[in-house]
Amino acid sequence: MRTKIINATMDIIVKSGFKKLTVDDIAKKLGISKKTIYKHFSNKEEIISEVVNTNLTIDKENTLKAIESESTWIGKFRAAVLFHHMNRIPVNLIQEIKYLFPNEWANINNLREFKTNLIHELIDEGIKENYIKQDVSTDIIILILSNTLPAIFDYDIL
Repeated sequence: MRTKIINATMDIIVKSGFKKLTVDDIAKKLGISKKTIYKHFSNKEEIISEVVNTNLTIDKENTLKAIESESTWIGKFRAAVLFHHMNRIPVNLIQEIKYLFPNEWANINNLREFKTNLIHELIDEGIKENYIKQDVSTDIIILILSNTLPAIFDYDIL
């Protein structure tokens, strides 16, 4: 039932955002009572936290699977970069998380750090295997990727 609640909540959030989400909306979508929801979750914030963290876990797993499915260094690097911002939560809603849910925002930043470290390792591997010149600064590449990719999706900048 927890999974059904999480999935229904995600569907509602995608359509109307976090601000407008109510437990009544979730109950109505599932055709159950609010009491049933509260048997599985203490409050709306716990549901939202679970939704965000479930999506982050899926994103991390998908990134690792994408990299593992590639046989070449360039394929692995491309997969890591392309999955750098792939997740089920629409970008405009990530901005809501940033302002409304600081704990979940910290978890999003933890995922970004994980992905940055993963890309850093791939760049180091690319240098060792001569796919990237030895004199290229890994830190510069990471800086460029870390600042360019999020900016594309940052509604404050846009």
